[in-house]
Amino acid sequence: MRKEAIEKQKLLESDPVYIAKQKEKALLKKYDINEDLSDALLTEIYEILSKLDRGIRLSKDEAVWLNTIGKEFFITKVRHKFHRLEADYYLQEYAKNTKNIWNAINASSQLRKCQESIEAEDLLEKISINGIKDKKLLSAYFTTLGGVRRDLHKVKVAIDNASKAHNLTPDNYRPCTLLGAIYMETYQYTLGHEWYEKASERGATNQSINADLKSIISKMDKSKRNEMIEHLLKLEPYTYSWLKSLKTATVSNPKSKRNKVKH
Repeated sequence: MRKEAIEKQKLLESDPVYIAKQKEKALLKKYDINEDLSDALLTEIYEILSKLDRGIRLSKDEAVWLNTIGKEFFITKVRHKFHRLEADYYLQEYAKNTKNIWNAINASSQLRKCQESIEAEDLLEKISINGIKDKKLLSAYFTTLGGVRRDLHKVKVAIDNASKAHNLTPDNYRPCTLLGAIYMETYQYTLGHEWYEKASERGATNQSINADLKSIISKMDKSKRNEMIEHLLKLEPYTYSWLKSLKTATVSNPKSKRNKVKH
């Protein structure tokens, strides 16, 4: 019986279908994806993961799918790999023509998204902007550099970069959004609110601003979260009414955990 079992296992392991299935399982596990999916979803995400794992950049349609229909799969490991490949693409393009600074800016934006802000700062600091008269390009450069330095907690210089960007293109909402985020993170809530308002007036969506605030709040400790939420609710009760649920969650969760432990 043991010999028969061994023979069956050998036959199974030589089966192309079995081999393919095992590879599929291993790849899904590598990127923390649950294999309990419909055939259509499984096929789509497996093809995407296969490309990412081999270092192949996704097509526009695949990237759109991953950010819309398949957004449940756009989790940490997948997101990191995706943005790293995007960054590498723009870095290669910039290396071919260092006069095209937009490629360096795009590469830096992607590097930020895969937690490589030190690399992004090093890239941007090496660029000479002397003699550049294109205000849109300079503003994008300083906004991106300011965002990189925000990631690295270099607050003063990040504010300086964002302010330069705003002065260059006062009608652009991106520098305003950056300043709003920096001030919120440094507990200057009124200033942060004012800059987010300016961003909104210049075209930033409520969805993007709220996503920014959620991200900032999620990184704060409980007392700072509640402090920030209370301050914003006093400033604009209607605009920030959605924050009430976050405040409740930060207060009630610890109690529920303690109750579970006692039970």
